This record gives sequence, structure tokens and C-alpha cells, in this order.
Amino acid sequence: MKYLSAALCSLTLAALASSGHAQTNDGWKYTIDGDTTLATAAYDSGQSIAVRCKKDILDVIIIGLPVAPGLTRLLDVDSGDGFHRQTWANVPDQPVAYAVRSEFAARLLRSGGSFTIRTYPAEEQEAVKRFVLSLPTDRANLDRALAACGTPLEDAEDAQQEVEPPFDAPPPNMFPNLWVSRGTPNFPQLAQSRGQETGAAIVRCVVGEEGRLNQCRAKTESPTGFGFGASAAAALSTARINLGPGVEPGMIFINVVRYQLQ
Repeated sequence: MKYLSAALCSLTLAALASSGHAQTNDGWKYTIDGDTTLATAAYDSGQSIAVRCKKDILDVIIIGLPVAPGLTRLLDVDSGDGFHRQTWANVPDQPVAYAVRSEFAARLLRSGGSFTIRTYPAEEQEAVKRFVLSLPTDRANLDRALAACGTPLEDAEDAQQEVEPPFDAPPPNMFPNLWVSRGTPNFPQLAQSRGQETGAAIVRCVVGEEGRLNQCRAKTESPTGFGFGASAAAALSTARINLGPGVEPGMIFINVVRYQLQ
């Protein structure tokens, strides 16, 4: 489980700006800094992509996107086979998003060619923004970063698309009819005993028959080490969503669970 803090984001930004211990090959810059391995690509339009392996945890980070509220945001991503909606996580108050399905996102970057990102507005009156980034065609340095984390170059799960229900309402609550039942998360006893009154987790599940959520596991939690991720995954395992267009068995479902001690 991981949580990308503003401090870690700053370290990544510094690596993008630094040329020390770096090799450049076709636009991917390869950097090693202590226990962190980075493959990065920067663009004149102000965006940067970083694939980072730190302590055997892989992150895919996009820097230079419009700031968005909340712990997650929706992005439409096209790496050559059409747009697919993806849930990415936010760094609070930063123009940064990082992939919840980080290994899948890293493998998309290996394809080279055009990588197009379309952001969703945070408010009803805001406009959709589009960024077209040309990926390096030589992926040798990117593969070195993946190898540092033991990330396979192929995985059958990549064929599983994330749910794409139709937008039923203006942002930010665009899917009012998605849920049948949400499940009831229990506030972790460990967090309570240590005086931690708030928390959150981002959980990834697979949609099952009758809209049940299977194989739920926490991808991030904040703060770490208090049990929020495990509690959120257990709660979503008892939840159900409505099946329909863009929501079918076998698809990936990603959701945020927030905690507030009452």
C-alpha cells in the first residue's frame, strides 16, 4: 500500500529538474537517487511523466495537470486504441496525479507514440482540457525503472477496463444511480486507540455477477499503518453496484472510502 505525499512529490519534481546521475535516451531520463529509480519525460507544454520505483513500490506520476479537489480524479487516457476512463489519485493542492493502477499505466507508456489525456471539470462550468504528449519510442530506460520494481512487462489484467458508467449528473456527483448498497466501513480500532480521527483509502475491486464487488484490495491509504486500507477493502467486499452500460462483470471498479471518527 502507498500514499504519495507532497514531500515525495517534491522529490520527484527535483529529480526532473536535476541532471545528476542521469542518462537520457530518446527523451526518457534515467535517474538513480539512493533507493529511488526514476524514468522521466518532460514536455515544453509544462507536463512531465515520471515512473518511479521506491522501496519496491511503483508509481506513475503525471505533473502539470489542472489542480482538482478530492483524493481521486477521472482522466480519459488514449494510448493509441481510443479513450478509456481511468481513476487517478491526487496530491492535495498540487498539479499532480498518480495512477491507482500503476503497473498498468506504466505498461501503457511502453507503447510509444501519442499519449493523450483528457481531464474532467471539477465544477459544472469548467471546460474539459486536453493534453497530447509524444512518448519516447525507445523504452529501454523506462524498462530499467520497471525492472527495478520487478514489474512484469505483460499482465493479463491489463485487458480489464475500468467501469465507465454514463454521467447522470453534473460534477462533482456524476453517478448518483451507481450504488445499490455501499457497505459499512468500520473505523479501525488501531487508529482509534492512537488518537487518529480521520483517514481515507482508495480501493480497487473487480465487478462480479449481480454487481457484487470481488477481489477488493487497498491501493493507497492515508495515513498509513492505521488499518484504513484493510477496513475499506472489507467494506467494499459487501457492497453492490448497478450493472448496465459501462458497468459489466469483469471490469475494474475503484472507489474512495473516507473515515471520520464520530
